[in-house]
Amino acid sequence: VQKKLHLTEDKNLHNEIMDDIDTVQLSNSQKTFEVATKLFLKKWKSEEKVLQYFSSEWLESKNGWYEGLQMYVSSTNNALEATNRVIKDEDTIRGRLVLSRFTVVVFSIVMKWSKERNPIRVNSKKFEHQPSITLSHWTDGYN
Repeated sequence: VQKKLHLTEDKNLHNEIMDDIDTVQLSNSQKTFEVATKLFLKKWKSEEKVLQYFSSEWLESKNGWYEGLQMYVSSTNNALEATNRVIKDEDTIRGRLVLSRFTVVVFSIVMKWSKERNPIRVNSKKFEHQPSITLSHWTDGYN
C-alpha cells in the first residue's frame, strides 16, 4: 500500500492512511474487520485512486490479512526466521553446502534437536504442539 500512496496528492495524509490500515489489520473477528473496512472506505472516500487500489488488492482478492482470521496463531513468521538463524549460525556457518554435505548436516541437526527435546532428559527443551498463549494474553496484547 505504501508504494501506492503517491496516488494521494496530499502527502500529509500518507501516515494517517497507513495508521488506519494498521488499525483495520488488528480486527479480531470477521465482523469487526467488515465494519472497520466500511468505516475506512467511508473516511477516505475522497482519495478515490488509493481506495480503488486498496479495495481491489486488499479487500476483494486478499481479504485474509486481519489478526482475527486465525485466532491463537502467530501472524508473523518470526519463529521460523529464528529457527532458520539458529541453523545458519550453529550448523551451516552461513555457507552453501553441496548436497552430500547438506544431507549430513540435516541429519546431524535432526539428531541434536531430537536429543535436546527428548522429554526423558532432565533439561530437555519443551516442544509446543499448540500455542501456549492464553486468550487474556492475546487480549492484553491488543490493548
